[in-house]
Amino acid sequence: PMPAHFGRRCNGLIQTGAAGEHTRCGYFWTSKPCAQCNAANDIAARFCCECRAELVDPNEKLVSDFKAMKKDPTRRQTDVVLAMTVRPGISSKGNATVRIDWVTPHRQFSTWLMPDSTWTRGQAEWQYFETMTAGGTEKPDTVTYQKDAESGFYRVILLNQPADIQPPAKPDWKAEARAA
Repeated sequence: PMPAHFGRRCNGLIQTGAAGEHTRCGYFWTSKPCAQCNAANDIAARFCCECRAELVDPNEKLVSDFKAMKKDPTRRQTDVVLAMTVRPGISSKGNATVRIDWVTPHRQFSTWLMPDSTWTRGQAEWQYFETMTAGGTEKPDTVTYQKDAESGFYRVILLNQPADIQPPAKPDWKAEARAA
């Protein structure tokens, strides 16, 4: 007997013909049954060995990973900008600020910039925003952002980068083959 963690299928050979032909033993220590025909298949098989039905959808994990990423704003992501509103204001210390409200297909959030910042990072962020949006008058196509888990504030990292694309839920291999 061989424990399951050493092998999933028996490696033994069975004599099947009078001339000495051999075939591999069909016993599985660990197997995955087919939903269509209930045949035993290797646990890593993508298609059934008997009826060729699909056992594993390769895009299922990609779709679930994409959805998990979009639910977690602390992970860097790029979304299409549906709307952007720019409003000037004054901070609690009396400094001029600009509040930008972003609307994407996945969330709404706000960021604040200081046009007259004395910090290098604040100056660079304002300069980048002003350049990419013509002073806040033109909405960018996309926004790359990330939420700081400690402070809870969002930070815009880049503008007009390629948006994150959700993988198709289930590709139609037959339609792709017909089109080719």
